[in-house]
Amino acid sequence: MTQSLNTAASGLRTQQRSIDTLANNIANVNTQGFKRSRLDFADAIYTAMQNPALPADRQDPAMQLGHGVLTGLEITDWRAGPLMESGRQLDVAIDSPAFLMTEDSNGQRTFMRGGSLQSVPENEGYVLMTTGGHYVLDQNGQRIYADQSFENMSVDTTGLIRIDGADIASLGVVTFA
Repeated sequence: MTQSLNTAASGLRTQQRSIDTLANNIANVNTQGFKRSRLDFADAIYTAMQNPALPADRQDPAMQLGHGVLTGLEITDWRAGPLMESGRQLDVAIDSPAFLMTEDSNGQRTFMRGGSLQSVPENEGYVLMTTGGHYVLDQNGQRIYADQSFENMSVDTTGLIRIDGADIASLGVVTFA
C-alpha cells in the first residue's frame, strides 16, 4: 500500500510541475522575448515482480513494478515568436533563434531576445542600452557608442546600425548550439 501511495504522489508532484509550467507560459504570453517551455516526462525505476508461488527459474521477467513518474527535461521552445510593430524607433526584433549580446551593470555578458532599446547620454556621446539598463554590444563584444543620439537610427536585416546614413556598428547577434 505504501508503494501505491508513493507512486501516486510522484504523479501528483509531476502533474503540479506541469501545471506550474503551463501557468508560467500563460502568464508571460505578452512578455517581450519570452520563450515558452514544456516538460518531458520519464518513468521512475522499475523492479521485477516476484511471484512467491513459482520457483526462481520460472519467474516472468516481463512482470515489472513501476515506481511512478519523474520530470525528465524542461524544454524551451527557441523558435522566433510573432513580430509586432511597437511604434518605437529604437525597438529591434530578431527573426531567428538568435540573441542580442548585452552587458549588465557588473560587466557580465548577457544575452536577451527583447529588443527594446534606448539612447543614453554617456561621456561626450551616446551609448545604446536596453530599457532594462544593459549595454548593447556590437559583433566584437564592445559597447555601441555614437557622437549623436540613436533616436534617428535604422537597423538593416544584417544588424548594421546607421544614423543619418552613417554606419555606426553592427549589433552583436549570436546563436547557441
